[in-house]
Amino acid sequence: FAVPVLLFPFSLPVDGCIGRRFFQSAAHVTLLSDMKKRLVEVADFHHAASKALRVDSPAEGRDGSPEKASCSPDYLTSPELHRELVRLCNVFVLWLEEESFQKGDTYIPSLPKQYDTHRLAKVMQNQQDLWMEYVNVELVHHEFQEALNLWLQAKLESYTTCVSQGQTDFTNPLAAKERIINNLKKFDTPKPLLPLQTVKAPVPVISSASLVSQKEAIQLMRMDLNVLQRHAKTAALWESHHVALNSEILDTVPKLYVNREEQITLHLECR
Repeated sequence: FAVPVLLFPFSLPVDGCIGRRFFQSAAHVTLLSDMKKRLVEVADFHHAASKALRVDSPAEGRDGSPEKASCSPDYLTSPELHRELVRLCNVFVLWLEEESFQKGDTYIPSLPKQYDTHRLAKVMQNQQDLWMEYVNVELVHHEFQEALNLWLQAKLESYTTCVSQGQTDFTNPLAAKERIINNLKKFDTPKPLLPLQTVKAPVPVISSASLVSQKEAIQLMRMDLNVLQRHAKTAALWESHHVALNSEILDTVPKLYVNREEQITLHLECR
């Protein structure tokens, strides 16, 4: 549950932000009743839980074994923890119902014991340290130990099964290579690589002798010049064909289309 402490260091002073006066506006009346109702419900829950749990002796753990009693004696056992949470909820309710906290002139040491003045002073000073005494560390250690025991049991059973059946030990890191090879054998053999196709260079290798010998340079360029000459002849031939086609079009178009004048009389009634 959330601690019902309202701190607004950018508007009101730190020592004047707790109590009923903050909830005097209509918008906050419902919030106050909901918070108090929730605190009462949480207190009732922990009160019932404290009656249902037994207090373990400091020398034994939750299941009676001494090795489970490794938690620090500074932390509360489960029933005491629930009773402390009930008291804390009641303290929160008292804080919410007190109007004098809003005035900022309350002398905290003069308050009754029910207000938990030491903790209230920490809140007034905006101390953000965690209240670890209300965390069920005993249960956390117990569940951690249970998870560790389950993991050790599963690891031991897996190792025993593998050894008894002659299978690969999946917990041994030294046998990782053997496990990988055995897993790969379960799949189909991969297809071989595609044959490598040699690619012909788009530009042939030019001899370095053509850079110093005129004869070699002419012989190297002769073939390319012949290709250019053939393309030039083909381009000139196409150009002459286009010129002839253009002349034929210029002669034929006037015979197909003639511009002539026509007059049409339209009779329009004027209304």
